[in-house]
Amino acid sequence: MLGELPFLFNPEAETALVIGFGIGITSSTIAWHPVKRLDCVEICPGVKPAAKYFARFNRNIVHNPKVNFIAGDGRNYLLLTDKKYDIISCDPTHPALGCGSLYTLEFFRLCKAHLNQNGVIAQYLPLHKLSNEEFKTAIKTFATVFPHTTIWLAHSHGILLGTPKKATIDFQKLKNVLFELADDILNDPYLFASSIMLDEDAVKELTQAHPINTDNRPYLEYFTPQSIIPENWTTNLKSLISLRSNPQNVIKNIEDSEKFFRYLRGQEYFLKGLIAQNRRDIKGVIHFFKKALEVNPENNEIEIFLHHILSQYYPKK
Repeated sequence: MLGELPFLFNPEAETALVIGFGIGITSSTIAWHPVKRLDCVEICPGVKPAAKYFARFNRNIVHNPKVNFIAGDGRNYLLLTDKKYDIISCDPTHPALGCGSLYTLEFFRLCKAHLNQNGVIAQYLPLHKLSNEEFKTAIKTFATVFPHTTIWLAHSHGILLGTPKKATIDFQKLKNVLFELADDILNDPYLFASSIMLDEDAVKELTQAHPINTDNRPYLEYFTPQSIIPENWTTNLKSLISLRSNPQNVIKNIEDSEKFFRYLRGQEYFLKGLIAQNRRDIKGVIHFFKKALEVNPENNEIEIFLHHILSQYYPKK
């Protein structure tokens, strides 16, 4: 999703920057589109040679000629280059794990300065190991620089999306972009549409009373025991759910509204299942995943998760 979301709002993008290669899935998603140049900055030298072990997930991205691998720190790269991009996708690790400088106001301003006029940015948003105050501060900081911010949910993590204007997309356009991607999960436009959690108005409401994370006041880089309790993930997810926007504020002209309602209803149970999983309540996970699939049998993702849980805890003898 970190690779695909920006193309929904800038499908003509020709240049892209990825900060944080990981195992290469985000980069391979971007490279699947007809971009002319993809720069990928990665600080850890071991991940590129390790990517070959994940070739079936990343489409052998290390051998893709359009990808330019750059060894180094993403923020320093932006300070030293004069290049601009149509898309920037940032997937750093957690801010408390040594990359707090990639979650500050100054970093996001740096990213904005390197975006072209219609440029779009996607930023990884962790829900875990952040108190609710810290979680909202991370969002507030990003949205201060990118006022047209929406929040999307990808299972247990969030994605901040900054667009040059208020984010809206026609459902048919969404279908066309996902069809070209040819992904087993993301090819479901109803599933993708249901992942939007907060539109820009809801983001403002969520964060209006919270401070901004800056280089001089790096709230997110240092943490207390309260920050790392497992319950924070549930608390942060529930804070998004409590202000959830109508997805049709962003996704326009959805073809089958009844089908889409089934996806949204199924997602309610699915998220309850994830919350149960966070509490290590396996029976609750199975109960809610089964309810989700009962309500939304078209959702292949729920079926995959349910099968995984059942095979893990109740393997057939």
